[in-house]
Amino acid sequence: MTPKQLKFAQQVASGQPLSEAYRIAYSAQAMKRHSIHVEASRIMKLKPVKEKVASLVAESDKRIVNDRIAKREAAVSKTHLTLPTKA
Repeated sequence: MTPKQLKFAQQVASGQPLSEAYRIAYSAQAMKRHSIHVEASRIMKLKPVKEKVASLVAESDKRIVNDRIAKREAAVSKTHLTLPTKA
């Protein structure tokens, strides 16, 4: 995978549309919108790019789930406050 393909995959995994991810990763200033769309689609079909996007999305999903679990556990632990003991 080339550095530009990796950047493209990262952009797609972060939620960018394919054409925008292509514009960010490649020099596309002189390209027509249709050409950008065609190239972005072509690159997304490459097996290494497709696999990288899937891997990055899975990592992101796992982080989100873990963050939600941690927040829920923190909220639950706050509801179990200890009462002061009488002296």
